[in-house]
Amino acid sequence: MTPAATAAAQAAVHAAAAARHHPIADQGMLGGALALAAAVCFGVCSALQHRSSRQVAYAAPLAPGLLLSLGRNRLWLLGSIADVGGLVLQVLALGQGSLVLVEPLLAAGLLVAVPLGALLDHRPVDRLEWLGALVCTAGLGGFLAGARPTVGLLLMPRRGSIVLAVASAALIGACLLLARRHGTEPTTRRGVLVGLAAGTALGSSAALLKTVDELFVQHGFGVLAHPALYLLLALGGAGLLLTQNAFQAGPLGPTLAVLTVAEPVIGVLVGLTALKERVSTTPGALALQALGAAAAIGGLVLLAIATGRADRAWQATHPAPAEPVAG
Repeated sequence: MTPAATAAAQAAVHAAAAARHHPIADQGMLGGALALAAAVCFGVCSALQHRSSRQVAYAAPLAPGLLLSLGRNRLWLLGSIADVGGLVLQVLALGQGSLVLVEPLLAAGLLVAVPLGALLDHRPVDRLEWLGALVCTAGLGGFLAGARPTVGLLLMPRRGSIVLAVASAALIGACLLLARRHGTEPTTRRGVLVGLAAGTALGSSAALLKTVDELFVQHGFGVLAHPALYLLLALGGAGLLLTQNAFQAGPLGPTLAVLTVAEPVIGVLVGLTALKERVSTTPGALALQALGAAAAIGGLVLLAIATGRADRAWQATHPAPAEPVAG
């Protein structure tokens, strides 16, 4: 190789490395657009599947028999189509941007799920519901604006994948144990706890999904030798079941809000630690991140108040079947 060619190759490597850490505002526009499209699909899915989950008998958390019951419900199947579309768009978004960018943008699905859920229940959207969804979504957007994330590693180390799975399983187990203490009747508290468990599973799955996608790009079917694939299948399956459990456990607003916020929180934490992604740490940026987080929590409270009373009214006139679903 000539000196000129060597210099050109070195320049290309340095340029690629610089691009990897360039602010997402310049490098991840496509990833952000794909994430927002995925959020719309996930919002439609959540509203449809929340409604259908209340039309079948209660199932204990992680009981696979629930999916068999829901599989006969047309509304749930339509929601599943939207879910698959959202998943495909999420995979594409993660291929273009960081976890810290993509995961918070998925919270925009609240703006679709809340009004669609009210439409399916044949009731108007409470002003407090709109306010809660908007404040929660704006809070996460504010956090993202202050964070200005940069892309880090494309692959999570093997050890990191295993640690993530074990930590996620511990948190999920703790949430389910606490939810069990509140019986089987749908309540805001049960919905929040099971929603947190579902969000944890989905957030961890998103991190593993990014790794598995990159492994397939680099090694093709060599991905079969990496534990991340099997951890993804386990946590992804748990996330699917727990999401349906969460929809049965409580009202849509607070349940979906906690699920929606938990997923990006887990994604951001994994992105910052395991994938070495970075966020801005200037005083102004940190202040904006703190304000965004506070707004998101405030939105959750508003949603819990508004949809809690609306859902109790719906349940009073539309009781779910009493027979438990076998696991």
